[in-house]
Amino acid sequence: MTAPPPRKHRGCLRGCFTQLLGLAIVCAVGFGALQWLLAPWNFYLGGHFHWWPGWQGYGVLHAQASGGDYPFWLRLDPTIPGYRKSPLHGTAWLCTPRGERIRLNVGGDMPRQHGRDLTAVPLHFYMDHYAGTARFTGDTRPYIELWGAFGDRVLTVNDSGSIARAFNPDGTVLAKGQRAVERHENVGLVLQEGISWSGGGPDCGRKGGGR
Repeated sequence: MTAPPPRKHRGCLRGCFTQLLGLAIVCAVGFGALQWLLAPWNFYLGGHFHWWPGWQGYGVLHAQASGGDYPFWLRLDPTIPGYRKSPLHGTAWLCTPRGERIRLNVGGDMPRQHGRDLTAVPLHFYMDHYAGTARFTGDTRPYIELWGAFGDRVLTVNDSGSIARAFNPDGTVLAKGQRAVERHENVGLVLQEGISWSGGGPDCGRKGGGR
């Protein structure tokens, strides 16, 4: 009597992958359901419904008093309201006229009473460079603020002079401890929906490196 051939052990590769895929789908659905119940406006950023919460857009700040054009990318991540928690947060990338690339952490405020659709609801964004070595040195320059509101697939904002307070006339970041020169330039910006960056951020020409 011959012994049966040994069974091939495929391991748990296929089974584990299926389980992980199923878990990922359940988590994604659960996350979306929680967002819909507690913060449905995350699905309507930009003035229309979209299946995945959050928003992203691109525009150029034309700041002549601060050296020229500042290409700007903004991504708003889905948020759930909480005690002492910013109702808006995300990530932004700013390219200076010198080609320097700066990553910014974004927070924001809006009125407590608002509907599902945030179109025309006044928003306030604040952002600084709290990334990389800034977490250890405490040097979070530049600090930028934007005020505005969503329209139809656009975010229209103005800086109320914050670019002029954060950058020198040659486009360099104001040095730590340096007193800003009073330059009253109110810069407007229209961010178009759907244009984002890939990888580690936009290229910016790589003239001045990145932060």
